[in-house]
Parts: sequence; C-alpha cells; structure tokens
Amino acid sequence: MPSGRLFRLGVLALLVPAGVLCGHVLTYLLAIPDPVRRAAVLADTGHVWWAPAVLVGVVLAVGGIVWVLAGRLSDAGSDPWGRDLAGWLAPRLAAWQIVLFAAIEVTERILTGHALSDLIRHEIVEHGLLAQVVVALALTMVCWCLALTVELVCAAIDRPRLQPPARPVRLIRGEVEPPRFHLRAPLRTRAPPLAC
Repeated sequence: MPSGRLFRLGVLALLVPAGVLCGHVLTYLLAIPDPVRRAAVLADTGHVWWAPAVLVGVVLAVGGIVWVLAGRLSDAGSDPWGRDLAGWLAPRLAAWQIVLFAAIEVTERILTGHALSDLIRHEIVEHGLLAQVVVALALTMVCWCLALTVELVCAAIDRPRLQPPARPVRLIRGEVEPPRFHLRAPLRTRAPPLAC
C-alpha cells in the first residue's frame, strides 16, 4: 500500500498531468469563447494531440483519486498527512501545473514555428495561470473530501456500538422465599359485626 514519500509522489505524478489538461481546456474556453476562432487557433498552434490527451487526463485523474483513497485506507489509523492534505497538496499541484502548462505552450509554439512573443502578448498566459490555479484548488478539494470521507467511514466502522449492560437471567430459582405477610387467624372465625 502507498504511504509516505511514495504516496505523495504518486499523487503528484497522477494529478499534475490531469490538472494541466483540465486547465488547458479551461484556458482556451476562457481566452477564446468563440468556438470557430478557438478551433482555428488550436489547429494553428499544434494542438493535434488534444483528443487523446483528454482521454489520458481522465484516466490519470481517476488513477489519482484511487491512489488517494488507497493511501487513506492504508493509513486510516495513523493519519500521517491526512489532516494537512490541502496545505501540502494545493501549492505543489498549482506550481507544477503552471510549470508544465508553460512548457507545453512554449513547445507547441516552437514546433509550429510561431514566435514566443505572440504567447506573451496573448491572453492565453493570463487565463492559463488562472485556470491552472483554479483546477489545482479544485483537485485538492476533491482529494481532501475523499480523504475526510474515508477517515469518517473508518472511524464509524471502528467505533464500538453502545449496548446496554447485560443482566443475568435466572430461569430456575434456587430458593423460594416465603411471603412476608401471612394470615394467622383461622379461616372459620368471623369478623366483628358492622355498626349501622
């Protein structure tokens, strides 16, 4: 089961590419709202890898979520980093996504023969940085919610159920106690007459 450093590296390795691809889609939706113009810009800037990359991004996101769940289940009792998951994951995820997004955009411009100065003056940079941070925060929130859910479910399963204390039941009484009050008078005696 994943734990410690391996767990953290696995989370980043799976979620960073997935987050970059989600942020990339969001960037172009925000920067170029017109679908016809957006399709032309994507075709012109070398986004032929787009369709298979979206599928890979979905697979990586699901893998990252499964990895987080597996890590929380394996460390449910010890809680090595579950409480500060958001504080640890959000800045690293955002930073790596921004770096990878910038590298992808620069590589696309170089491969298609476009000048890098077009990228700096273009609204893609501003929207790209914003989109990567928003996606990193959203992924962090999903992971935090999943980790918290696993922790709560494990705590509910481990909690002892409240049961009333058991009382011993005696089916056969050992000794029969005599009644406390007895009638000592004989049965034939009469009571005194009533006064009318």
